[in-house]
Amino acid sequence: MNKKIILVINDFAGGNGYIAKELLENFLISNEVTLICLSDRNNSLFHEVKKKYLIKFSEGYIQSIKSFILIYFKTLKLVHKNKNNIYVITFDNRSNIYTYIMKIFTNINWIATIHGLTSPFIYKNKIINKIILRKANYVIANSKALQKKLSKNYNHENILTISPGIKSIRLKEEKRIPRLLENKYIPVRLVHLANFYSSVKSHDQSLMVLKYLDDGGINCFLNFIGDGVLKEKHINMAKEMNIYEKVNFHGFLNDDNKYRIIVENDICLMPSRSEAFGIASLECMSLGLPVIASNIPGQNELIIDGYNGLLFEVNNIKEFANKIKLLINNKSLYEKLSHGAKETARKYSINNMISSYKNIIN
Repeated sequence: MNKKIILVINDFAGGNGYIAKELLENFLISNEVTLICLSDRNNSLFHEVKKKYLIKFSEGYIQSIKSFILIYFKTLKLVHKNKNNIYVITFDNRSNIYTYIMKIFTNINWIATIHGLTSPFIYKNKIINKIILRKANYVIANSKALQKKLSKNYNHENILTISPGIKSIRLKEEKRIPRLLENKYIPVRLVHLANFYSSVKSHDQSLMVLKYLDDGGINCFLNFIGDGVLKEKHINMAKEMNIYEKVNFHGFLNDDNKYRIIVENDICLMPSRSEAFGIASLECMSLGLPVIASNIPGQNELIIDGYNGLLFEVNNIKEFANKIKLLINNKSLYEKLSHGAKETARKYSINNMISSYKNIIN
């Protein structure tokens, strides 16, 4: 019998949206899927999904109580009709609350997917999660660091790790040698792939390291891929630092255009202040880009110093810059890390991630 699957998400910003989109596309092949999005935050991925798939949509808790209640009762009706054949997968704090209330009145199978080493453990969220996650059948972490933190903070028997995966990316790749070694007049191209919704993604650090390198005579160009409410702030920051002409803010790009931009770059920057895993790093590594990343829990499970990238102390701009200089002036190291990056990406396939969720459901 086909399963009835309900995916509940607050919005499609960041890794949560990526995972929800991939599960939606794969589960639709053999199951009946309902997607409930609780907030129409100005996010391009949401609108892409909304246009491509027929989805249930509530405008949110505050914007439209009437819409929220209407969708909620339609969902309860679907649950009661199918009884034990319903599986609900959630992706964030708000969708967890939504589903917890549903779990009180119904016998759904609830899989709570947790992302991030910060938000789930902020004081208010921590208190709420201690209450509601006890009702979840399974709690899914996206890294061992997050699983360890969840186990420490929440008393739950079924906390599992399912690492995110990416699709196989096939593009014509150039031989990856930092351009600074070939021609000093051609800038080394740096890419930072992350939406502008949170300061933890450290877009400011990438701008500061570009400024540091530029002041030291290192010819670089920085590409930002991602959209969000903080983008304008960082555009102004680049202008104030007199490096705006060396930065390109691409905004949201669909997969094909995103990969075409990534493959034109030499090094991926991931200076995050908090990162449970790093799907963006995987996407860059799959195309042969070494990653220079902050040495923080979660991220340092994926980025292995000296194998597929280089790690630096978080918020240390001088060390960050020195790692970039080390890489662009050492051809053999670059080629070693590029090879390790591609090997790492091959281990994290989207099929493995989907199979792990299907194994729980089946």
